[in-house]
Amino acid sequence: MRIGFRIVLAMAFAFVAVSPARAQEEIRGRAKVISADTLEVSGRRYRLFGIVGPSKDQKCLAGALPWLCGNAAFNHLQEQVDGKLVTCVDKGLTDDNKPTALCKAEGKDLGYIQVRNGWANADPKSGRDYQTAESAARGSKIGYWKGSR
Repeated sequence: MRIGFRIVLAMAFAFVAVSPARAQEEIRGRAKVISADTLEVSGRRYRLFGIVGPSKDQKCLAGALPWLCGNAAFNHLQEQVDGKLVTCVDKGLTDDNKPTALCKAEGKDLGYIQVRNGWANADPKSGRDYQTAESAARGSKIGYWKGSR
């Protein structure tokens, strides 16, 4: 009976050792921009951690004139990843069960760059850095904030 218990206990420890709650897997490769807040890297699609971007066809107003701010946000992210190796670290799932990751190009957080340049909003759960970046972009009236009052 004691030997059986030890075997079961050893198997339980082995199972825990090889099955972490959610491994922070790192993926590297060239990125394909899907939208202003989503990339595909090495065949895996990730929403950028900490941000909410516009859809590609979203329109904004600059004064009374509509313009394609979603397309501009898409293009801005494309410029950030063009020709660069992108590294993404899995951050789990969003509230709507989509994989999210902290992705960097040349060591720079792509989500933060989108928010700081006015091409995405900070996710309310993302933390102070992203919220501060959004406030700065709004205050500077850059990106899609250029038409705001």
